[in-house]
Parts: sequence; structure tokens; C-alpha cells
Amino acid sequence: MRIRALELTNIRRFAGQTARIEGIGDGITVLCEPNEFGKSTFLDALHALFFERHRGTRAPVKALQPHAGGAPEVALDIELPQGHYRIEKRWLSRSRARVYENGSLLAQDDEAEAWIDSLTGRGLSGPSGLLWVRQGLLGMEPEGSSASDKSDRERALGARRDLLSSVAGEIALMTGGRRLDAVMARVDEALGRLATATGRAKAGGAWAQAEAEAETLRQEDTGLAGKAARLSADLARRSQAQRQLRELDDQGAEQQRQDALRAAQKAQADAEAQAGRLEEARRALALARVTADNTRVRIEQLENLTERVTGAKEALGAARDEAARQEERATGQAATDSAAAAALSDARDCTGMIRDRLAIAQRARLAQAAQERARQLGRTLAEAERLRAILEADRAQRGLLVVTPQALAAAEEARDAHDRLASRLAAQSVSVTLHYTGAVRVREAQ
Repeated sequence: MRIRALELTNIRRFAGQTARIEGIGDGITVLCEPNEFGKSTFLDALHALFFERHRGTRAPVKALQPHAGGAPEVALDIELPQGHYRIEKRWLSRSRARVYENGSLLAQDDEAEAWIDSLTGRGLSGPSGLLWVRQGLLGMEPEGSSASDKSDRERALGARRDLLSSVAGEIALMTGGRRLDAVMARVDEALGRLATATGRAKAGGAWAQAEAEAETLRQEDTGLAGKAARLSADLARRSQAQRQLRELDDQGAEQQRQDALRAAQKAQADAEAQAGRLEEARRALALARVTADNTRVRIEQLENLTERVTGAKEALGAARDEAARQEERATGQAATDSAAAAALSDARDCTGMIRDRLAIAQRARLAQAAQERARQLGRTLAEAERLRAILEADRAQRGLLVVTPQALAAAEEARDAHDRLASRLAAQSVSVTLHYTGAVRVREAQ
């Protein structure tokens, strides 16, 4: 059995969509993608196709269902010595199992399950028990707790260990170090013989020769198809002639009929030979197309790598341009900062001069106000001196007076007047404090 294609619909991360691996050829097939890309999903779906019944609801089946729900489906294209087959399974909702042979329905549901069992050799005794190695256990071990089930599980684990130990060394040799480098070098060398650096067919290479041969075969196929049509028409005419010969009763035309029959037989032999050559050409064309398809896949991979390299180069160029613009901008910014610093220094000097002039003006204004205040105080002081002279005169007169009730009343009246004058003098008194800086001169008003 050879697997040619695997198709998943509505399974895990492929919810509501279809994912397909096709074009699987002979030999070893390697799935190489980053983590969480879906490799294990494909392998688990393939395992369920072979070993989970379509009506089953076990955990492995439910594990295929995406979070959004729905029915998971798996389809597998295989090649057997008897021909090409397609196996389809659907679980959980409208479950079904079908097997197609060369496009025609061969078996469905339970009959399809029986056909799959016969294909895989169901159980640990068949080839699947020996060759199917997954992460963890084999996935086919008996789930019971009897001594027989335990023995079967141990035998399965032993088979897995033996298989892993037999291939571990070869896998380690091929997955790293110089051997992998040598393999990659041989791949690059083989690709270089087939294609140019731009991903086109290399002149004189096997790919170019295959394309030229395919074109030649297509032209030959076109010509042979026309010739085959003509030969078919000739065969039809020969059949009609044979019918006419059987209807003829003229004995004199027997030799002519024999000659015509031999000519027709020769034409038939030529037509059959030509049909054989046409079939051989068609097979050669199919082989050339398969070779061209495989080569085209490799070329597409190379083109993807080339596009990635080109994108990286463009990104690097853009980054360099941006760095140059940033450097030029930083230079301009530095010049602007220097000019701004110089302007700030000049502004600070000018601000200091203005502050000094403002301080001088304020001191001059304060000095003028102090002069005016001093003149007012001088006038108030003169008035106070005059009142003091009057008070002293009153006191002198009081010493000359004879104390009588009238004089006492007059004295009390004079004392009241004195208190009023003292209060007035105290109210008019002003306290002035000057802080002399030496910038201006202050004179007391006369």
C-alpha cells in the first residue's frame, strides 16, 4: 500500500476548512514545518481513519473535533497492486465510511470498515502493530486490565522500543552534523543541474529536456490522436465492407473480396500497432508530466526562498535608508540645539540686564516715595513740636494757677484736651524703615 494524498476537513485547527497533502511519491516522505503547524493533526487523523470506527465516540475521535464543533472528516488516496482507492470517514454527525475503487463506490459503512481491517491487518499481529509508531503508545493497545491485555500491551511496547532502537542511530546520523550538510549540498547540486538561480529550467538540464520531451510528446499525441481517429474511421469502413462482403454472393468477386479482406486486415494490424505506439507515448507523456510536476514543486520552493531573500534585502535597504535619514535628522537637531543654546544664553544675559535695570528703577521709585514720605513726616513733626510747645505752655500756666474748683475743672478740661492732642499726635506718628543700598541718595526734607 502506498499513500498518495491525505485530506482533512473540519479537524482541530482546520475548523471549517479543508487541508490537503498531495503529490506523495515513493520512498521516504518527511513532513517538515514549525511547531503548531498541523503535522501531528494529519498523523492523528490518519491513525483515526485506520483504527477508529466511523460510529465511534471515543476520546481519540472527539480530540479531532475543533472547538467550534462540527463533524470531522478524513479522506485518504492510496495505491494498491489492484488499482487506486479512496477511503473516506466522517464521525459524530451523519457518520459514514466509504471506499472507492478507481472512482466507483466499492463499499460503505460496515463493509468499508471490514475492507479497511483487511487492508491493515487489524490487531497487534498485523503490520500496523509493528510499523505504526506514534508519540507515546501505539494507540492500538488493549484497554482492559486482564492478564492477556497486559501481555499484549507489554508486547506492543517491546515492539515499539525495538523499532525505535533500530532507526534511532540512522535518524541521528541524518538529522544533523556534516552528514546533513552533505545531503543538503547534494540536494543543492542536484537542483543546480535542473534549474537556474532564477528558478527556470536550466538549458541542457534534465528538467529542460523533460519539458522539451513533454512538448514533443504532446505534439506527437496530437498527431497520433488524429491518426487514431482516421484509423477508427478506417476500421468502421472495414466493418461495413465486411458486412457487404458477407452479403455478396458473386463467386467471380471472391478473389477481389479476399484481396480487400487482406488489405483490411493489414490496415487493422497497422492500426493496432499504431494504437500500441500511441499508448506507449501516452504513458511516456504521463511519466514526463509527473516528473515535471515534481520539478515544479521544487522550483516553487526555490522561488519562495528567493522571494524571502529578496524581501530581506529590501527590508535591509529600507532600514539603512531610515538609519541615514535618522542620522541626518540627528545632525540637524544637534545644530538646532547648539543655536538654541546660544540663543538661550543671550536671552539669559539680556534678562539679567533687564532685571538689573528694573531693580534700579524700582529703587529710584522707592527713593522718590521715601522723599515724599519724609516731607510729610517733617510737616507732621513740626505740627507735633508746635503742639508740644502749647502743651508745655499750658503746663507752665497750670503751675501759676490757684487750685480752685473752677481751676480744677479747667485743669480737667485742659487734661482732656491734652489727651485728645496726644492721641492725635500718636495717630499721626509714622514709622519709616529704610534699607540703604548705595544706588541712590536720600535727603530729609527741610
